[in-house]
Amino acid sequence: KEEVVNQTFLEFKKGLVYIKPVGCNSWIKAVNNLKLKPRDLIKTGKNGRASIVLQGTSFVKLRPNSKLLIKYDPELKPKKTPFLELVLGVLWAHAKKEKNALKVATPHAICGVKDTEFEVSYINKTSCVHALRHSVWFSDIQKRKTVIVHEGEKSCIERDEVPSLPVPIENSSGNIITKHNISGKWNSNFGEITFKQSGNKIEGFYTHDSGRIRGTLKGNTFIGRWMEAPTY
Repeated sequence: KEEVVNQTFLEFKKGLVYIKPVGCNSWIKAVNNLKLKPRDLIKTGKNGRASIVLQGTSFVKLRPNSKLLIKYDPELKPKKTPFLELVLGVLWAHAKKEKNALKVATPHAICGVKDTEFEVSYINKTSCVHALRHSVWFSDIQKRKTVIVHEGEKSCIERDEVPSLPVPIENSSGNIITKHNISGKWNSNFGEITFKQSGNKIEGFYTHDSGRIRGTLKGNTFIGRWMEAPTY
């Protein structure tokens, strides 16, 4: 018999949120501070949202029109690490900085994180992961291929396929979304550098040999080229 996941509970709900407890064949309306057990199933209506606290490691939010199954991580003994299956919809999560902090699966994908904010979706038989802070490993359910999705990037898996190459997220205007902006003046061992940033595009100028820098910001890493007089 599986033990109850201590201190795992539905902290707050808004709109229509339902739970199908383990061993129960019908859905009942969820309430705030409802304790959750392994194999409990939670779903949200079209205006429903649910915030769930997982034992000492993570905090997740279930978006509208979503369905989530509470599990254990089957690879750990004792089985105390939350292992969630997103059956449908969108899940946002924040995992604390602990070993094996959180794993989330969909019907054909799995990801694992610690000390990370990320979003997982399973819509129209497509699984996607968007890393909002730090990075997430992401794999097809058979673990044929694993990719690292860095901050500001997204990767998806179609049914029976492997993860796509992670790419930067764009907003509706076509600009790359990044949480970091390094525009301004910086000191370096090659003199003062002035950076200008637009989206994730970076252009910089420094005093040594009238140097120039151009490239992109990927997560918290700058990737680009430097050029100096007289050849550039």
